[in-house]
Amino acid sequence: MALKVASGSARTGMVATLLAAFAVNADAPAAKDTAEGDKVVLASPRAAVREFLELIRKGDDKAAAKYLVRGTPEQARKLGAVFEGQPRFDLEQVSDEPEGTEDDGLPAGDEAVANVELGDHVAEHIVMVRMDGEPRWRFNVPTLNRLDVWYERTPNAWAAKTLPSWLTRRGPVGMQFWQWAALLLVAVLAWGVGTLVGRLLSKAVKMVMEHTKKHRWSHLIFNKLQGPLTLASSMSIVAATVPFMGLPETAGALILKVVKGGFLAVFFWLLVRAVDVIREVIIAKMAADQPSSRSLVSLGSRFTKAVLFTILVIATLSLLGLPVGSLLAGLGIGGLAVALAGQKTLENLIGTFAIGFDAPFREGDFVKVRDFTGTVETIGLRSTRIRTLDRTIITVPNGKLADEHIETFAVRDRMRLALNFAIRYGADPAAIESALTKAEEVLKQDPEVDASSAMVRLVTAGEWGMGIEAIAMLNTADGVKFGLTRQRVLLAIMKVVNDAGVTLDPASVFQKNGAAATQKVVQQQTRV
Repeated sequence: MALKVASGSARTGMVATLLAAFAVNADAPAAKDTAEGDKVVLASPRAAVREFLELIRKGDDKAAAKYLVRGTPEQARKLGAVFEGQPRFDLEQVSDEPEGTEDDGLPAGDEAVANVELGDHVAEHIVMVRMDGEPRWRFNVPTLNRLDVWYERTPNAWAAKTLPSWLTRRGPVGMQFWQWAALLLVAVLAWGVGTLVGRLLSKAVKMVMEHTKKHRWSHLIFNKLQGPLTLASSMSIVAATVPFMGLPETAGALILKVVKGGFLAVFFWLLVRAVDVIREVIIAKMAADQPSSRSLVSLGSRFTKAVLFTILVIATLSLLGLPVGSLLAGLGIGGLAVALAGQKTLENLIGTFAIGFDAPFREGDFVKVRDFTGTVETIGLRSTRIRTLDRTIITVPNGKLADEHIETFAVRDRMRLALNFAIRYGADPAAIESALTKAEEVLKQDPEVDASSAMVRLVTAGEWGMGIEAIAMLNTADGVKFGLTRQRVLLAIMKVVNDAGVTLDPASVFQKNGAAATQKVVQQQTRV
């Protein structure tokens, strides 16, 4: 399992793979043992062992048998399993000299490339020999004679005895097919057990939280923890089970990286969920005192998640063995080009924070921007989405929105009522004065009207007649109440005017100001 062909380095692994592919191509003419393909020889013991193990990993036992003196493909497969079962084997410790190690106490032409540990501090050598007239190093006959004894001590010896032969054949990354099946089964069971354990742990956390002063937020923590705990439990089960499967070193290292990546994902997943919980707690505390800060908190949480995602990507690249330092340096060099290419994106991001700090509106507010009105649905890092009265979505880049004149209806504490009437010429002035006085009394007596602001006045005279304007502030910011009050006041004023003997001009009852007020009423009612 500790076969250090790649020594944890992706670069060395790539070199080994290229050497293996090159050597396999050199050995393609299987009938020629020392023919033209052997001119490109792997002259040192280290190179021979590397090539042998690479062929075993690929499942090409027949080609690997060329590195055995009078050996068979079955013996090559067993010898590969013996190598995989030696935790202290290090390929880098094998001689890379074409002549081997000269002062190792072995006969000339022999090279001990590994030790097989038999227990009680007893170990036997795996020996290679270079035959006269051959440049290739091969495993000698004494090594092959001891092969069955060594193989019986390997973790996967039972598989060759009990499983069908096709299950012991090697597939991708050198894993036998039964190992692939076992790994798939372990993954499914781990996810099932992990889901159960995750639910139990999250419920336990909820029970603990309910017995503390923080029980108000126990439901939030419970809902956020279940996913990460499930993944963590599943990764733990896989990590505990895989060592008993006797996987090749390359496959074991790959699965170890996957498990590490899983725990890394759990860590960042927990951080993201923590950001969500903190955001909801802060918003709940600010709901009464600082409602305008809700949007800023939401923007801060999105920005924090973006930073966490960037860190996760860098950590994942580092886990895969990529040179993160060089990548970051390259990003620094290309930063200027990215900044120039992303001017609009940067402008929108700055606009986002300007909107967040200045808080001209927040999510859920009814606003008017340019020539459209609607409800703010989402304030994102790049743009803001507004749902119009026609139920369509308008997306406005935050960079432009920060420079716009924005009218926010949600922040007003009262609403202005403005009604316009017209009366025909020829009415008695005393009747007009009586009608105005009674209309103002009716307006002031309405329970929703601020009496100190109510007035009814004769304001103009034109071709169509004389204009009357009724103005008052309503003690409500609710659109529905505004509409009902407006209707009630309008009917009452029309009644007292008619009772006073003054005739309204039906063609000019609703003038421009009245139409504008009606539009605002409709907008406010739609928002509510």
